[in-house]
Amino acid sequence: MAVSGVIDWVIQRISSIVISSYAIWMVFWMWSVHDIDYHAWIALYSNVWMQIYSVITVVATCAHAWIGMWTIGSDYLTVRQFGELATLVRTSYNIVCVVLLLLYVVWILYIMWNLT
Repeated sequence: MAVSGVIDWVIQRISSIVISSYAIWMVFWMWSVHDIDYHAWIALYSNVWMQIYSVITVVATCAHAWIGMWTIGSDYLTVRQFGELATLVRTSYNIVCVVLLLLYVVWILYIMWNLT
């Protein structure tokens, strides 16, 4: 993903704002709803706007995570650490990260749009 450090930086900041706003909204909602039970959660997530907001937050979280995981892989899975296997280890690591993040997004999409 790292086309440019500036692009990564901007994506990290925007995704942080989205994730933070979602967390603040959830704290506000939990504070304002005094009787939180199964029906309250269903009512909240049956709203299409909440489903969209949740999916956007999950995608932002995955973008944020990908940049962090890519950085870890490129910084620590090096020739110095793994010798000639470094490229194989780093590529395998990146593939596992991407597959897990995509599975996470698909799983959340399935959950969000099959609630009602």
